[in-house]
Amino acid sequence: MDADGRALTLVQAGFDALVSAGSAVAALPRTFQWHVASEITCHPINYIRFEDGTAQQTVEVYNWNEETRELEKPTEGYTELPDPIQNLLKLAHEAAHGASPERGSDLGLVRIVKYVLQSTA
Repeated sequence: MDADGRALTLVQAGFDALVSAGSAVAALPRTFQWHVASEITCHPINYIRFEDGTAQQTVEVYNWNEETRELEKPTEGYTELPDPIQNLLKLAHEAAHGASPERGSDLGLVRIVKYVLQSTA
């Protein structure tokens, strides 16, 4: 329940998709940073943190946005931000900021996303 009395739930298929997305991100090559190409250089760095069974891992994405996936330079053989990272960041962004202005944020979904990332290896 949120502060407005709404029951926040995620259907099993949605939860399974989050777990799958987290696992796909965890399976990607480790790199210092995925740097999305952009003429604007003041975008924040997005961090995806997860446990790999033995230690905490961090995936850093600089200049992420929903429209551009091209990387500043090829990284680990990729020229575009990999689908799992793009999809997971888009979901987290929608949860935190709302898919539309009238919907607003969904802090319950933000908590679920954080839980999945913390428990996905």
